[in-house]
Amino acid sequence: MKTGSYKTSRMSFFRKAYCAMCSINTMLLIISIASPFWLVHHCVPGDIHVGLWMVCFQKECIRNPVLIESVTVTQGLMITALGCSVIALLASQDLFTRVLKREVPEVLISSLANYSAGLCTICSLMIMLFELQVVVKTENSHLAPDWAFWISCVSFLLSLVLGTRSLLFHQYSLTEEKMLASQVNPLQGPQPLFLNNMNTPV
Repeated sequence: MKTGSYKTSRMSFFRKAYCAMCSINTMLLIISIASPFWLVHHCVPGDIHVGLWMVCFQKECIRNPVLIESVTVTQGLMITALGCSVIALLASQDLFTRVLKREVPEVLISSLANYSAGLCTICSLMIMLFELQVVVKTENSHLAPDWAFWISCVSFLLSLVLGTRSLLFHQYSLTEEKMLASQVNPLQGPQPLFLNNMNTPV
């Protein structure tokens, strides 16, 4: 009895920790998307900070005047990553099961959502890094990644960890259900010979 209660409390702790990490990942994505500190251009009057939506110079921010295709694609990918992260967070709270009033594989949904968020985030980072290399080589500018870029890197790693954790927990749950089913309904083997003889009419 104590072992069962300890196991339940431990699973509850891991569940709460997982929900907290999903919330942190969602907050990191919101900060990185809204921040104008993706790239920084070091110049003499002051640093110019470039984000997905805004450009800031000496505490003044304006909307990004140059929206090339790569930046537009990065915006879409990061918004998609945020949406996937929110889905993973909602699935970790069993929200879909309660709303639909039917059993939904929310652990698997949360895993796939986290992996999708990580995939979109790493694609965005690679696009911005490629653009950074192109700008530096062609214009010989002092452009470098800023802190929002590194926050997105942390979010990518966190998405992979959360997705793997959910996937492993899903496989663990399936194994537990199979073991429980085998204990409740054990497989019946062939009847002994003397029972067959008793059932045979004389």
